[in-house]
Amino acid sequence: MPVFKEKLQELYTQSLDGRIMPELAQHEPQYHPWLEYNGSLTTYNELFLPVFRPGEKLETIAQKSLTEKGSFIGIDLCGQGDFLAELGATAGLSVCLGHDYKRCQEPTGTIVKIDADLLLNQSWERIDQWIADHGKPDLVVCAPGSGNRYFFDWQRENTFPKYHDYQYHTYSRATFFALLWKITDILAENGVLLLDFQHSEKRFLWLQKSRQYWLENPNLYQQLPGNIAVDVNLKEGVLAIRKIPAANNPTITRTTILKT
Repeated sequence: MPVFKEKLQELYTQSLDGRIMPELAQHEPQYHPWLEYNGSLTTYNELFLPVFRPGEKLETIAQKSLTEKGSFIGIDLCGQGDFLAELGATAGLSVCLGHDYKRCQEPTGTIVKIDADLLLNQSWERIDQWIADHGKPDLVVCAPGSGNRYFFDWQRENTFPKYHDYQYHTYSRATFFALLWKITDILAENGVLLLDFQHSEKRFLWLQKSRQYWLENPNLYQQLPGNIAVDVNLKEGVLAIRKIPAANNPTITRTTILKT
């Protein structure tokens, strides 16, 4: 089943004139929405500290999975994935528009790196095939950096500098929800999704308001698949979604919204 409905996908590709790949991947890194932020293990731990449980960090998430399952599967979306090897992933995947091997490690037999646009169904066909081959991820990190502008561009086409060489589409709400639903759905039982809404974008007031629309909206989380617990920090613009076994959370989605 495709992630994005046929009409949404058609509108998205039309709005970009089909230019999202490969032309964007050829831009200098400072202009590249998903190359701009290559999170290290330390950086990601600091970024998601506001939504970690007491004593929790990426290392403890990985170690818990390794101890309980004997394996740890991780995915870095909109990032270059080097931290997965540091965590001892038995299988890892990183996805961004284009990997810059002057700034990140080459792929290995354990860590696979693919160049793909997350807002295209054909990209998710590749990701789904990787999951079918390796298993559902115990950890997904999604820190888009400037890619946030894709997700929060609500009818603001052609308002940004032309050096980006693409146009923004007007269907971000539906597209972003489909993306969030999909990422939540692929999580393994007891898996954790860490999502950053704010990196490098605090200066845009309209983005801040857009983020709050999502982060303060419990109805959004209630529509996501599975039994989940959601921790949100509005000030820092980050959230954690955790898949909880049905026996531990049989009827409700627990949402904790922290404003500071």
